[in-house]
Order: sequence, then C-alpha cells, then structure tokens
Amino acid sequence: MAFLVGSTGAMFAQDSSYLSLSAQIRPRAEYRSGNFRPLLPGEDPAALVSSRQRLNFDYHHKELLDLRVSLQNVSIWGQANAVQPTEKGGNTIGLFEAYGDVKLAGGLRTRFGRQAISLDDERIFGVVDWAQGARSHDALALLYRQGRLDFRLFAAYNQNYKTNYDNNINNPAGNRYATNDAQIYKTMQTFYGKAMMGKYGYMSLVAYNMGMQNALSDTVDKTIHQQQTIGLNYFRTSPKWFMSASGFYQMGESATGTNTGAYMFAIKAGLPFAKNWDAAIGWDYLSGNDFGKANTINHAFAVPFATNHKFYGNMDYFFAGNAHGNVGLCDKYISLGFKPATKAKINLMAHWFNATGEVYVANVKQDSNLGQEVDLNFSWKAYPFLELTGGYSTYHTSPTLLIVKNTPGAGDWQHWGWFSANLNLEVLRSKR
Repeated sequence: MAFLVGSTGAMFAQDSSYLSLSAQIRPRAEYRSGNFRPLLPGEDPAALVSSRQRLNFDYHHKELLDLRVSLQNVSIWGQANAVQPTEKGGNTIGLFEAYGDVKLAGGLRTRFGRQAISLDDERIFGVVDWAQGARSHDALALLYRQGRLDFRLFAAYNQNYKTNYDNNINNPAGNRYATNDAQIYKTMQTFYGKAMMGKYGYMSLVAYNMGMQNALSDTVDKTIHQQQTIGLNYFRTSPKWFMSASGFYQMGESATGTNTGAYMFAIKAGLPFAKNWDAAIGWDYLSGNDFGKANTINHAFAVPFATNHKFYGNMDYFFAGNAHGNVGLCDKYISLGFKPATKAKINLMAHWFNATGEVYVANVKQDSNLGQEVDLNFSWKAYPFLELTGGYSTYHTSPTLLIVKNTPGAGDWQHWGWFSANLNLEVLRSKR
C-alpha cells in the first residue's frame, strides 16, 4: 500500500495503477459585521461571496509513484469581468499542489514539489482548508511509515525574484529574500515523529526551524534570523471519551532579531453522552509580550503555519486576519454538539479570552479580559458529493480588546454569519 498526503489529509491507495480526476467547487457567502476585528464607528459591514474552484489530477503507479497536480482558482463573485480580457482580470489559475511522491525502499518515500503539510490536529502545521486559497509549501520531504511508526522530514529553500532582482530568474548575483506576497520564511526544516500508544492513542513530536529574512535592498540588514519550535502532542479517541494535550517551546530569534523565549500548552477533553450528543472543555495558553511597554525578550508564541480558525474562535480575532498586539492568548472554552440525523451536525462553542502579557496605557495596567465569543455551526451531507455548512458568531468586546486591536469606539457586540456549499467529487478514474 502507498502512503499519500493530499489536500484532505492522509489516505491510503490500493497497490494498483490508476489515473483519477476530481473537482471541487466551494462558494461561501459571508456577512461581516465585525469579523477579524471590531467595526469602527461609521464603518459599514462587509458582504461578499468568495469561491474556490479546484481540479485535481492524481496518478498512482503500484506502490512506486504518486503524482498530483491540483489546479486552483480563488475568486470573489463579480470581481472577474463578464467577458474575460486578455490581461489578468481576476480569472487567474494557480497551483495548490504539484508534487511527485516516489518510493525509495520499504516504507521510505520522497516527495518533492508544492505540497500541503498537515500534522496532527493542525495546531502547529495545517492546511487551513477554511481559507479559500488554503496553504501549501514548496518543499522536499522524506516520509517513512512502517507498522505503528510514522516519521517525516521537510525542507524548504525559498527565493522571491518577483520582488527582488526585477523578476529576472537568470540574475547572476545576490541572495536577498523578501516576504512581500511570498512565504514568510526563506528556509524551513521540520521533523515529525509519531508512535501509536495502545489501541486508541498516539504521541507525536514536532520540531521545526524557520529562517527568516526580509531584505528589499543590499543596504539593509540581510541577517537570516533562525527560530526553533519543539513540542509534544498526545491524542486519545475511544468510544467512551477523547482527549488531547500539547506543549511547545519556541526559542532563537524573532523576524526582527529579538531573542525569543515563548511557550504554549493546550488541553482538551470530552465525551459523547445521551444518544446523539457530545461535549468538550478545553484550555489553550500562548505566551505573549507586554503591550505599551518595551520588551527586551520576545515572549509572543508564533503560530504561522497553524489552522488558527479551528482553535481560537471562528471570527478570527487572534493569530489570523488581524493582529492583536502580540499580547498572547488564554482561551478557555466549552462546546456542545448534537447530531439530529446521521448526516447532520450542530455545534455550539463558547470562548472566554484573556491576554497573557500585560497591557498598559500611559503606564496604567489594564484588565486582561479580551472578550467572549459564541460560535454556532451546522453541517449537512445532502449527497455523497455535496455538503452544506453555515454558522453564526457573535463577539462581546472589552476595553482591552479595543486597545490591542486599535479600534477605539467600536461597539460592544460584533457579528458574523456565513453559508457555504461544498461540491467535491471524483469525476473520472481510469485503472490499468
């Protein structure tokens, strides 16, 4: 059997040869009356329909080779001209994934090209499938899976010639990297190891180094600042209860060269009850810097590759979309889920947010309260190829939140509603 990791995570393919063509169309309508940040007085809510279109080509040859090319277009309804012009006009097709996956020996494989990296629950490395564009990396990978063990190595080296060197790929000299409209890192090395523990649980180790440089000219500092993150995860899912626990430490330097000493931990536990109900409770803690005072050491734990929408509230006030002053985050939450039918699910989650760094205004310490959020979501698998999802979220702001978000005068309550249809199916499979 061959091990693959595609845009939807890990899967296994039978030891045969086939060519597969699959497609996805995923429009999403949103009403943003305070999504990402509180609306300022006089601002009108935003409303839009965005859409992802994907066409995936997958070729599998026995257990020796896997080849994937995933074409992607992300658009806003109405942004492209009704009659497509010859120049770029919003109809651009890009690549989400394009990689080759080749067997080397036994359970060892190599993968090279543009690829998604999804590890565990995506708290550290995630695809961010919620985002219409999702996230992928240009990387070289070594993958080993044998029995109850799973090891992966990833390495990347990036350049940005469209920002530096006039987009001349044949530029003979210079090695500056700029993050403008590009990856946030110049180099990346990641190790992942996973071992099963009993019938229902496993433990994993994640360690990565990120080399950061942002040099637009030869006259600025061209130092590549190295930052390391290392930690452990534990997951257990049994018919009677489930839990997860994570702990990570971050060291080295920030993107601006400040010495870093930051950490995070998270714990979650839950259980199914009654007939179609489940409940969970959790606590996430990410260290942060003081706001309004100088910080000689960077204590703000960074999560640049995580699927943050999944963890810290659906309205994306933290670590996604809009900064919150690097003050860290303490997120205490509870959730309640109900399945009214086999293919339907309703989930209600409440968050209580606090800053972990201290917030000052004119040397006066502020309350750590960053507000509360309630998220109501539903999903319904109408057909095997069609899923309907939607939700409503509301956020109760606090004076400290408005300070770190730089939104003075914003209202006490912010709102966001959305609805999406996900058409996802395999349209062709040719075996030989």
